[in-house]
Parts: sequence; C-alpha cells; structure tokens
Amino acid sequence: MSGILHRLHLSYSQKLFLLATLPLVLAAVAISVLVAVQSRALAEREIRSLEKQLIDAKKEELRNYVTQARNGFYFIYGSAAPDDQASKDQVMQILSAMIYGDEGFFFVYDYDGNTLVSPRQTDRINQNWSGLTDSEGTPITDALIRIARQGAGYHEYLWPKPSTGKEARMITYVTSFPSWQWAVGTGVFIDDVLASVAAARAEVQLRVRRTFLYIGAITLAALLLVFLSGLLLNIRERRLADAKLKDLTQRVFDAQEDERGRVARELHDGISQILVGVKYALDITRRRLAAGDARAPEALENGIDNLSGAIQEV
Repeated sequence: MSGILHRLHLSYSQKLFLLATLPLVLAAVAISVLVAVQSRALAEREIRSLEKQLIDAKKEELRNYVTQARNGFYFIYGSAAPDDQASKDQVMQILSAMIYGDEGFFFVYDYDGNTLVSPRQTDRINQNWSGLTDSEGTPITDALIRIARQGAGYHEYLWPKPSTGKEARMITYVTSFPSWQWAVGTGVFIDDVLASVAAARAEVQLRVRRTFLYIGAITLAALLLVFLSGLLLNIRERRLADAKLKDLTQRVFDAQEDERGRVARELHDGISQILVGVKYALDITRRRLAAGDARAPEALENGIDNLSGAIQEV
C-alpha cells in the first residue's frame, strides 16, 4: 500500500486522507453486498413460501370444486352402465351448467382426447385434441388424460382465458370416471398469484436499492466527516506549526543577537586589552626617548607587535 501511495506522488495529507477513507469505503461496499445478498435470499425464501401457500390454496379450492361436482351427480354415474348414453348426456348437461366466477368452468375429455364438455369455449366440443401443447411446448390433453388414468392429480400449463383469449398460466385438477373413460376436471388461472409474486419481488428489489442508497448516504456522510475532521485537524496543525515556526524563528533571532553580543563583547574586551598594551608600549617608548634610553626601540617594537595582534583579532 505504501509503495502504491508513493508512486501516486500524493502529498502527506492526501495519503493520510486516502488511508483513512479507503478502508471505510471497502467496508461499506462489503456490507452493502452482504446485506443485498442476504436480503435477496431471505426475501426469495419468503416469496417462494408465499407462492407455495397461494398455489396450495388454489389447488385445494380446485379439488373441492371437483369433489363437490362429483358428489352432485354421483348418484347418476354410480348407477349407470358404461354405455348408458342418457346418463352421460345428463351428467354432461350438469357439468356444462357448472360455471363459476369470470373464468371458471368444468371440462370433460374422453380417453381418446375428444372434448365432451367445454361451456366457455364451445367451439372445442366434439373435436379431438390429442397432442395439444401450449406455447411453451407443455402437453395438455394427453397429460390430463394420463393423470386421470392414474386416478387424479394436478397439471399446470398455459391456456387461453375465455374473457380475453390470451394465454395465461392455469392450474387444473383432473379426476377420472373410469367406467365411462372420462377425464373430468376444472382449472383456475393463477395470473393473480404470479402478479402478487412479481410485485413482491419488485418490492424486494426496491428495498435492496433503498438499502444501497442508505448505506451509500451513510458512507458519504462518514467520508465527509473524515474529510472535515482531517481539514480541521490540518488547519489546527498548520496553526500550531506556524506558531512553533514563529517561536523558533524568534529564538533563532534571539540566539543570533546573543551571539552577536557575545562576539562583540569578546571582541571589545580583547581589542581593548591589546590597545591598552599598545598605549602602554608607546608611553614607555616616549619616556625612554625623552630620557635617551637605548631600550626605546624595544618598547616601540612591542607596541607594533601588539597593534598587529589587534588588527589580526579584528
């Protein structure tokens, strides 16, 4: 990390800010990803549970419809022979009248795939629909007949809604009249369930996006706080540094003045002593000259030497 910062040619304050904010940003990103993954996983489990509950409720409703319908005309079917056409016509008439809601109806296929009852789509009656599939390739007629032959069960596929003619997902419960070789059932469209599930997933996505926004806002606020704290600290440190620099400069000036004074005093004291010696040598020379003393040149030589020393000292 230090090598990377060095190659970026950042200032000390920029490096400090980067070192303070980078772990915060990484932590915020990690928390965001973790929260998003866990939120989606938890929400998906809840959505699947909700979808299963709604589908199970639909299936139970369909089973009740078929059971009630069967109980309603079982007294006819139970006493009829396999070739009793009159009883068959009577049961088909009852089933054709058993429509409910906006889309609900009962249907009947014989084991050969011929439609015997289809009250909301009468154009399908007396036609063979073996091999019929929906737009996704899911078998319909053959699968319903196979389930009826096995006893009873559910089947899910796309089917045109009678009200709109457009395909919608449908769950069907089908049972068998084995002596007549009929597959009798009813279905319910689950587009409302799928819409509820899609709305729940959209709500989850919205909550996840809000969570990202909240975490981003908190991270941004933290970054601003770090930046402002660093800025205030930098200003404070600059002020302290300026005050220390001013104090140090003043101390340097004082030390220079003290040094100048010391040097001046030493120079003054040394030169004064030398000059006093020169004056003393000149006085001795003057007196010796006046007295005709032969040592006058010696005293003058001492004075000259002392004067040379004063010059060198200066």
